[in-house]
Amino acid sequence: VEKVGAVSPRRRIEANDPDQADNYPDVLIRRDHDQAFAAYRQVEALHEEQPVVVARQIMSSPVVTLTEKMTVGEAVALLHARRFRHVPVTTDGGELMGMISDRDLLQALGGLNERYERRRALADGHERVTALMRSPVLTAVENTDVRLIARLFVEYHIGAVPVLAGRDV
Repeated sequence: VEKVGAVSPRRRIEANDPDQADNYPDVLIRRDHDQAFAAYRQVEALHEEQPVVVARQIMSSPVVTLTEKMTVGEAVALLHARRFRHVPVTTDGGELMGMISDRDLLQALGGLNERYERRRALADGHERVTALMRSPVLTAVENTDVRLIARLFVEYHIGAVPVLAGRDV
């Protein structure tokens, strides 16, 4: 087994003696290195294959939205009644403006900001949803491979992605 040099937080080590692996845990063994690159090539190859599942196949339809003129109280009622965790906010014309989540609402009603620091709690729920929505929003189109959408969820710590047809949800 041949070892290749690896950059350590403390030093660069090059070793060819497999018996020294215990002494240098931050040295990458070539076999592991090759396996890592093989796995990377497999993931990259996924983009070249036909998508197994696309957004159109898993999206909710028809889409339920909040409009820009709706209040926080109406948003709370909708999320509770429909058991949603995320809802797109649109213009009256149907164009996507942002997203609002149950977490956004709970934080605002509880008097916390997104860093969980104290802020003025919403007293009555008459504030517009546009004051709490997140914008801009990461989106997908109907033929987006769901593996790419899953990657967005993980990388950006989000739980929903609106699927667009043109500029409309």
